Amino acid sequence: MAMLELREAGKPISVQAVKVIIQFSEECKTKLKREIFSYTNIARAIK
Repeated sequence: MAMLELREAGKPISVQAVKVIIQFSEECKTKLKREIFSYTNIARAIK
């Protein structure tokens, strides 16, 4: 979802940008504590 938001806004997609979007989403920010949302896993999803 975060990658789609970045793409639609014409912004570069990076791990940090994805984490910022998730952090400011009320429904998603708690997900950052889960291992699946680690830096490595987000980077893998971007690729």
